[in-house]
Amino acid sequence: CQCTAAMAAFSAGATFVLVEKYSARAFWGQVQKYRATITECIPMMIRTLMVQPPSANDRQHCLREVMFYLNLSEQEKDAFCECFSVRLLTSYGMTETIVGIIGDRPGDKRRWPSIGRAGFCYEAEIRDDHNRPLPAGELGEICIKGVPGKTIFKEYFLNPKATAKVLEADGWLHTGDTGYRDEEGFFYFVDRRCNMIKRGGENVSCVELENIIAAHPKIQDIVVVGIKDSIRDEAIKAFVVLNEGETLSEEEFFRFCEQNMAKFKVPSYLEIRKDLPRNCSGKIIRKNLK
Repeated sequence: CQCTAAMAAFSAGATFVLVEKYSARAFWGQVQKYRATITECIPMMIRTLMVQPPSANDRQHCLREVMFYLNLSEQEKDAFCECFSVRLLTSYGMTETIVGIIGDRPGDKRRWPSIGRAGFCYEAEIRDDHNRPLPAGELGEICIKGVPGKTIFKEYFLNPKATAKVLEADGWLHTGDTGYRDEEGFFYFVDRRCNMIKRGGENVSCVELENIIAAHPKIQDIVVVGIKDSIRDEAIKAFVVLNEGETLSEEEFFRFCEQNMAKFKVPSYLEIRKDLPRNCSGKIIRKNLK
């Protein structure tokens, strides 16, 4: 996400501020200090900002827009916009695309839960397992077309087999993500294919469950993973971080899940942690929890 912010700022001749470490308590003070007008946030940052004690700094700032990345529920998005009087802009991308390549275009009306439309100089399609384009409304793989070495990555270093697996000669990149589009070209992200849990013949989206569970008022952060199950292929396990000073019983947690999702999607296990493992970009390292 730093590439997206940096390249946009440099292209516009704007000031770019990169702080050494994110702090929810210091965030709005930093925004005021540098008179920032646009910033980027990952879901963890959005959620931790929402649970901070109310402050006069919450609205006494110049920030107009916050670009965010997956995954936030619609309730979280609406609450954040109302609380801090800013506009949230969606952005979808990955390391191979260098920057966000699907998102909210200038002038587009908010269409949550859509992740937006393909950016200028890019093309996007939904394709089936045989690499055929799918019509609007059908679920498939999100594929992006750019210029290798310019607008998307050129290759995996010294790994031509891995490159050929995801990047076609004409510039089409297979993201490995599941989604669909509507008739007007707005795209909708469902989940990373590698994050889909196979449970007793059903495919369960980790993102869907995380968005539902994140709405619990005691929960600050959440990740769902699939773990091996000898009977149902995979069982669902939820790892949660609670808001400061809160306690949550298993009975309360599972009751909340049963009331808000289909029975086969209810997690089998719960683990409450002080934090979740993250990489240098702030993304949760799921493999460390399996």
